[in-house]
Amino acid sequence: MSKRITPIASQNTAAITLTADLCALNVLVTREIGCFQVMESSLCLWDIQMDPSFITSNQIVRIYSLLERLHEAPHRYASYPHLYYIKQPTPAIDDDDDDDDDDDDDDDDDDDDDDDDDHDHVDDYDVGHDGDNCDDDEKEEEEDGSIEEEKEEEVVVVVVVVVIVVVVVVVVVDLMAVALMVVLLMVVVVMMVVALMVVVLMVVVVIMVVVVVVLLLLLVVVVVVVVMMVVVVVVLVVVVAAVEVVAVVNSSSSSST
Repeated sequence: MSKRITPIASQNTAAITLTADLCALNVLVTREIGCFQVMESSLCLWDIQMDPSFITSNQIVRIYSLLERLHEAPHRYASYPHLYYIKQPTPAIDDDDDDDDDDDDDDDDDDDDDDDDDHDHVDDYDVGHDGDNCDDDEKEEEEDGSIEEEKEEEVVVVVVVVVIVVVVVVVVVDLMAVALMVVLLMVVVVMMVVALMVVVLMVVVVIMVVVVVVLLLLLVVVVVVVVMMVVVVVVLVVVVAAVEVVAVVNSSSSSST
């Protein structure tokens, strides 16, 4: 006959409540119990000798295997992920009277069941105390695992930081290259504009020089023409004067004769 395990409600009790078809299982983890006991209030207590933050799957399986011996925990509870930590003293329990009553009232099968239960209690007590070294080893393994996980997390963080720095550097270099290309393009455009302006100025200067030369040539031609005209006029005047003088001389000669 299966024992009934009832839930406990208390403000000072932090427990996991596992609901089954026939009962609710409250598993309380402490560092003071040291054995598996069934009290008059049907409270199940088991000491795993370890801080709850380092509970392993093997310890959870051990806890639920003990509950299965009481026929109150189905196999589906063996995968429950977490247990809570509380501090609660262990009350003294005397089951001798109950065992005697059970021996008087029950048949041989019931006596065998009680003997099995008592044997389970002794085994559970032995496991709780003799497993300290195992629990310590498991704690060390858990601590080593946590340290390795922290190292892996640190490595991941370093890799992420390095990747971010590399990406930022590449982006900055690309932006600087683009800015340099834009500046060089602007310099080339300015130089082309200046060169074009210089060429235009040179063309203007050449045109002005040509115009000045042409004007000078025209001036020379004009001066030459004017000089020639003056010479012609002077020659004509001299010729006319000479002719008149000759005429006057001739007329005077004729008169005297």
